[in-house]
Amino acid sequence: MLLSIPTFWLGLLLMLFFGLKLGWLPVLGYVSIRDNPTGGLLYLILPVMTLVIHEAGVLIRMARASTLEVLRLDYITHARAKGLSESAVLWRHALKNAFGPTWTMIGLILGNLLGGIAVIETVFTIPGLGRLMVESIFARDYPVIQACLLVVALSYVLVNLVVDLLYPLFDPRVVAE
Repeated sequence: MLLSIPTFWLGLLLMLFFGLKLGWLPVLGYVSIRDNPTGGLLYLILPVMTLVIHEAGVLIRMARASTLEVLRLDYITHARAKGLSESAVLWRHALKNAFGPTWTMIGLILGNLLGGIAVIETVFTIPGLGRLMVESIFARDYPVIQACLLVVALSYVLVNLVVDLLYPLFDPRVVAE
């Protein structure tokens, strides 16, 4: 279900529920964190919650699939045969080896967040790089569009480079040379 809901629709539903129905969070406007830290954080809760809920579906699905794949391997059967408890088998053996593909997916998601933030910034009226890109597209300001796309592409490459460099820390099967 989390994978099938578009981010703009999820954002609108969260605004409707938490902002209008319950009245807990502000719906319109924006306050900078520099001007008012508490108010700025209140305005960022709904956009961050929208992004987290949407991307959590991908991460949960990937983590579950890789964990189920690892749980079928022989060394897990051997660990269970040695008498280890199920939680010890999961934490010490299975999750360490199952986290590799999930770590790669986290890198891809972090790279995609900056590219897909234009929709969230437009829905929640937050001034940022995504909103600048959307306004530049409507104004046909090509140098600004190119600069925004360059920043997004560079951030995507840098995030994936950092993920690849940190991969040996999280996956015991990969050896750094």
